Amino acid sequence: MVKMGYIKQNIVQHIKENLTGYIIALVFFLIGVSSGCFYYKYVGDFFSDGFGRYMESYLGYIANGSADRWGIFFTSFLSSAETIFFIMLLGLFTFTYPLTELILGGRGFVLGFSASMLLSLLGFDGFLILLLALLPQYLLLLPIYFFCSVLALIRLKKRRQFKGKRGIGREDLGYLQFFICAIVAAIPASLYVTLIMPLIMNGIYSLFSGIL
Repeated sequence: MVKMGYIKQNIVQHIKENLTGYIIALVFFLIGVSSGCFYYKYVGDFFSDGFGRYMESYLGYIANGSADRWGIFFTSFLSSAETIFFIMLLGLFTFTYPLTELILGGRGFVLGFSASMLLSLLGFDGFLILLLALLPQYLLLLPIYFFCSVLALIRLKKRRQFKGKRGIGREDLGYLQFFICAIVAAIPASLYVTLIMPLIMNGIYSLFSGIL
């Protein structure tokens, strides 16, 4: 209990000290979400028929138990690890750091576009997929992405303090260690996609069979 309280205290202190960085990350993500929704409004008609056929095929694939669980896990995990890796890489230099926020915006764009498509084409059933499948995955991953973005900003500030120093310092090793931990922390989201999401899709398959 004492250790958990200490960890909680450190987390709260970290957020307070870096609140601006988290707000910036959140703003870019929300801009991405709104852009994805806005973009679908104009191009959604081009995707409607193909998306309906894809969902019917995908849900039938899940319901029949034909899904490659390991393939789903590694695809999901590699996607998350790739995002974390590029945030780490772009956060190494001041002139590339803004691109880390664009990565968050891109993630938001995908969510906004996907949510608009599901709600527009599938109505309440799309809402169930969004609520039970997509959002939980994002809720597990977003804190990690935001933390990585803020961590990159903290490192850049510290590098300015040691501007004349050459080579790899302790702060660089700590930076790398935190990102390795972030990649490991992305595993639960991939497990959710692999183990829980197919059960959810299978549970609502009958709802789709009558409308697709």
